[in-house]
Amino acid sequence: MKEVTNKWWFWVLMTLLAIFVITVAFTPTPPVLEEETEVDFSEHIKEEPKRDYFKEEYMKGCDPWGDLTAYCECSYAYLETRLGKDGLLEMGIEMDRTGGTPQEVFDATEACSEYLY
Repeated sequence: MKEVTNKWWFWVLMTLLAIFVITVAFTPTPPVLEEETEVDFSEHIKEEPKRDYFKEEYMKGCDPWGDLTAYCECSYAYLETRLGKDGLLEMGIEMDRTGGTPQEVFDATEACSEYLY
């Protein structure tokens, strides 16, 4: 074994193995989402809006010209119902960090598509 441990390739292999083990050990597992259920979002749209900074910023980004208000209200309600306020915040941070669009946004678009026409 001593002659193997003196070889450079052995240490490269051991380093790669250590990186792999650390990566696997510290990679968080994705959350398991509950089974999709039908939710009526119309009640959220009709509610009197409460002062909510995150929602206000979402609406500004979603509806900058004011012609998609019903759709944006619906999509916000969908995301808040599915993810909660903390989940919405985490999703926003992740979107800012990566520039990507999570599947939840596409799901909200599909669920609220009736407000786009």
